[in-house]
Amino acid sequence: MIKILKFFIYICIIVIPVVWLSNYPGEVNILWKNYLIETNALGLVAVISILFAVIILFYRIYFYIKNFPRQFVLKKKEKNLALAQNTLSKISLALSKGDLKSIEKNARKIKKQLNEHVFSTFLIAQSAIHAKEYSKAEKYLNILKNNKDVEFLAYKNLAYVSIKQAKDELAVKFLKKAHFLDDKDLWVTEQLSLMLAKLNKWSEAVKVLKFINSTNSPLLFEKKAYFMVESGVKPTQNPDLSLASIPTVLKIIEFYVDNSNEKKALDVISKTWEKFQYLDMILIFFKQESYDVRVALRRFKKIYNTIKNVDTDETRLAIAFSAFEAKLWGKTKNYLQLISKNNIDKRVMSLWDRLSNSSTKIDIPNLPKKVYEDPLWSCSMCNYKIEDWVIKCDRCGSIGSFYWPKSKISPSEINLNKGFFLS
Repeated sequence: MIKILKFFIYICIIVIPVVWLSNYPGEVNILWKNYLIETNALGLVAVISILFAVIILFYRIYFYIKNFPRQFVLKKKEKNLALAQNTLSKISLALSKGDLKSIEKNARKIKKQLNEHVFSTFLIAQSAIHAKEYSKAEKYLNILKNNKDVEFLAYKNLAYVSIKQAKDELAVKFLKKAHFLDDKDLWVTEQLSLMLAKLNKWSEAVKVLKFINSTNSPLLFEKKAYFMVESGVKPTQNPDLSLASIPTVLKIIEFYVDNSNEKKALDVISKTWEKFQYLDMILIFFKQESYDVRVALRRFKKIYNTIKNVDTDETRLAIAFSAFEAKLWGKTKNYLQLISKNNIDKRVMSLWDRLSNSSTKIDIPNLPKKVYEDPLWSCSMCNYKIEDWVIKCDRCGSIGSFYWPKSKISPSEINLNKGFFLS
């Protein structure tokens, strides 16, 4: 309705003056040089209108010519942008398929289409990394490290490449640069601490992990505890950190027991048993040089009250061991019988055997024929298994990678963007 009204108004503006001038044409004489131009008012209006239209036409032609180069560039950019969008779609598809050749090919196209070098260069570098063409990757990453916007990513990826090539010193150099740029990145933090530990620079490794706690990264916090002990720090100097790992917990329990401070030792067990469930934490109490059944009985009661509420087979086995050391044959049998058939390993069978040899009054039940192997420390990197914990895996060389299978701490390796983009 409004459009119709506007159209009507425009018609009126044009038609009314024309009609009026037609009814009252009058005369208009224009003398220019020796020329006399005679016309009426309507003709004059017509001439002026034509001149005005010509001026507008020339004005538009002028600006079209003037803006043509800019318009040409814009059209070209629009075309390249459309092509780039298509290329990005191809890259996404190639990423999903792991087609490294296609990724690199289309990355070079992006470079031309958008006149953009950072993204395309990074894509080519990543393709080279995943194709294990490390020299090629280094070439492109060294270009990127001079760009402040992406230098962190460049150094991070250069470190990754150096680690893959076992260039430890060079990896540490790149990791330190990346860590300086972003000391909160967990992958850089972890790898730098591990590389320093590998070079026996334990104190430096601990400093790198200064922001790591049990909340933001339990696994790294555990390794921090390892490095602390290896650096020569006594567990009692940092009790909270000492509670982060089984080896440090063992050390601090042993320290307190040796110094006749059973209360603090039991407090450590109270705080850590549910998480670790490592039998040696309990057996430390019964490794005295001169055996005293009264001491053993007292310690059994304290241990029982400390761990009884953790309802697991490891708890039942620990209580059975403690009861046996206190010569409580009946309690030993009772707790051994409570252990699930799926968890009867050589430790359980050994204790049954010792119990049968210690007391003729105890009837040994029919035990299952299938006996499981004792739990062993296992390397999270190569699955190598050992009886006693060590800081370094002899098979794969990884640092702080051994985990206890009964522990509640996940053995899985920290996954920090080891996919297509290290970021």
